[in-house]
Formats: sequence, structure tokens, C-alpha cells
Amino acid sequence: MQQEEKKLSLDEIHAELLEQLRDITAVCKKHNISYNMMCGSLLGAVRHKGFIPWDDDVDLLMTREEFQKFREIYPKECDKRFELTYLDTWTPRVMNRDPKKAAAFTDFFILDPVPPEGFQRKWWFFKLHTLQGMLKKNVDWSRFSWKNKILIFGTHVLGLPFSVKTKTRWYEQVSRQEKTGNDLCMSNGAFELMMHIWHPDQFAEKIVVPFEGIDVLIPAKWDEVLTILFGADYMTPPPEAERVPPLTLSLDCVGDFFILFSRAYAGFRLCGGDQRAMKTDEVCDRPLDCFASPSKLVGFYRKFFPFVYLLAARVRKTQRKR
Repeated sequence: MQQEEKKLSLDEIHAELLEQLRDITAVCKKHNISYNMMCGSLLGAVRHKGFIPWDDDVDLLMTREEFQKFREIYPKECDKRFELTYLDTWTPRVMNRDPKKAAAFTDFFILDPVPPEGFQRKWWFFKLHTLQGMLKKNVDWSRFSWKNKILIFGTHVLGLPFSVKTKTRWYEQVSRQEKTGNDLCMSNGAFELMMHIWHPDQFAEKIVVPFEGIDVLIPAKWDEVLTILFGADYMTPPPEAERVPPLTLSLDCVGDFFILFSRAYAGFRLCGGDQRAMKTDEVCDRPLDCFASPSKLVGFYRKFFPFVYLLAARVRKTQRKR
């Protein structure tokens, strides 16, 4: 009889994450690579001086330029127990090479400039959201209603013809599309996390704070950042029933995303028949070729989108009644 694989306890996950954090911060300090604690890890650093007791990962933030330096240097100088990988995700993460410790990982969120406000920005977010769906694996389907299962499954189907390597390359190409600008976002954040617009001055100045006995960097404007992420009462812990590791996928955002998904497609169909509009907005009349060059697949996608639209609209209507 095969023995059931032992899962790491939360204390064991925290111990492993601290080892990763020590290694990462040592390499960053040695090579003057700038980073910030972010999301739940930033909140933990401020409110708990370490981990939020029920959190199960570490979140770090870097600009694209700083992450490029880190990506080149870290694999050469890191503790050999660890590796920087894109395993099963579009988000780079540091993990232990031992599969038994795979539940503990450090995520790297990357700040990229976003396109100008308006259609260009919406279309950029749409492409990234679509690619996230195409890349997503290992979904816990038991958490979702049948409607949301279909919505999530939709973009998964779109990505089936392409390798993970190809989709990851596309994701990075789209993320790096804009080279300059004062409007930034975490281009590899999941759904609503990506939609927050940041500015360079919010992360330019940093301070050192303790995190479980390790000195880490957080933005000097940590109060402003945490208020945007968690609301003005971020120092108040949630009710005990809600003290669980955060889900990476919001059901409300799934419905919102697919409505944006279908509207963007409809907008491009209209634009595709108007050469003047195409020149003005600098878009092509075959937008789906961004993801699929084979013409047969393009035909499949175009038949698939109206179905997704109708289902997403129905989900949105249901949500409004609640």
C-alpha cells in the first residue's frame, strides 16, 4: 500500500520561506538589487513584524530592470537548494528543488509601465488576462460553481494548442510592450491585483524593517501602498473565520474579466471594418492572431467568444441579484 505524501504544516512552510528570504535578500544586498516586500508580506512586515500567521508564501516586488538583473545573477549565486522558476505559473518564483517542499515559494511581482489610458490600456490588460487563463494549471475546481468552472475552462481551452514555453514568452512580450511611463502595474499579478495603477514615487524610497529576525526592505510610503491594497483598516486583522491563505482567483473578477474579454473582441470586429479607425487606434484587423497564427484556430476562437460572452453576462446578472 502506497504511503500518503506528507503535507508541510504552516510552521514548516514559514521555516522554509525564511530560508528562501535569507538567500534572496543576501544576493540582492550583495549586488545592489532593489526590491520591496509586497502584498501579504508587506502587511505582515508592518502589522506582525513577520508572517501573517495564516499566510503561506512571500511576495516581493521589483521593477522590470531590477528583476532582469536578479534573473541573471541569482541562479549563479543562490543556495543550491533553491531555483528561480516559472513552474506551473506566469509568475517567477523561488522554490526549493526538493518536491516535498514545493508548497513553500517566494513570488516575484514585476512593475511594468502600462499603455496610455483608453482602449490601448484595456486591450493590453485583456491580452494579459487571456494569457493568464491560457497558462493556468492545477485549478481547484471544487471551489467554483459550474458557471465559473466554464468561464475558467474557456481560456484554458484557448491555450491548449500552445506549449507553456510559448505562452510564457508571449506573456513576457506583452508585459514589456511599454518601455516608459509614470503609470505602472504589477503586470504578472493575478486578475484584480494587476489592475492597481502605481507610480514610481510610491516605491522609490525604501526603509529597512525586521521580518522574523531578517532585515528586509519596504517602501517608505508603506501606509499609502497598504491602504490601496487592503483598505484604510488594514491594521485590523480579519475575523477568525477569514484567516486563511488568500485565493489567487476572485470569482467576481472572473465574471468581470470575461465581460471585458468579449467587449474587447466585439470592439475589434467593428474596428476591423473601418480602416480609418484602425489607423487612429493602431490596431490590426486580426487581433486574435496575437495568440494564434494558424487560421483554423482563429476560426475556432471567433466561434467560441460569443458563447463566453453570453455566459459571462449571465453570471454578472446573477451577481447583481445577490
